[in-house]
Amino acid sequence: MARKCIGIDIGSGSVKIFEPGKEITLTEPAVVAVSTNEKAEFINCGEQAYILDGKRPGAVRIVHPIVNGAVADFDLAEKMLRDMFGMLSLKNFDAVVSVHAGLKDEEKSRILDLVRAAGAESAAAVDASTAAVIGDEFDVSDKRCVMVCDVGSGCTEISIVSGILNSAETASTKRSRPR
Repeated sequence: MARKCIGIDIGSGSVKIFEPGKEITLTEPAVVAVSTNEKAEFINCGEQAYILDGKRPGAVRIVHPIVNGAVADFDLAEKMLRDMFGMLSLKNFDAVVSVHAGLKDEEKSRILDLVRAAGAESAAAVDASTAAVIGDEFDVSDKRCVMVCDVGSGCTEISIVSGILNSAETASTKRSRPR
């Protein structure tokens, strides 16, 4: 039996998970609530993390495990993704992960390691611009070019993508300052 393949966009501001034949299946803020004690234990993630922060001020701290499109805290990011996969009851799946062209090879590898550690059987990377063009159902055999502007909370990328076999030329990638 073939495994399900999902698409994931792990941004500094939000995580989006796409399942075949569906629109966006899950969109959650890319934040984690941890206890303020010495152990800084994982409590919850996404929208629920913000709710806890409001209900228990002083006992909960909000952490952004993804900063400028890269993994800042692997353990918390893994728990966040594992929890989000659980929200969708995902098991036995492969993942294609959208990554910015401006990330270093080590940063891309770390993101793929993160997705596998959180539960994916396998993970592959695709440039965010190429993923956006495919997601918009652009004909990849078309020789015209498309300009893609991906404005995120931690990374902004402007690319020119031609339909010739998904080749992408990144014109500019700008990372925000760390939070």
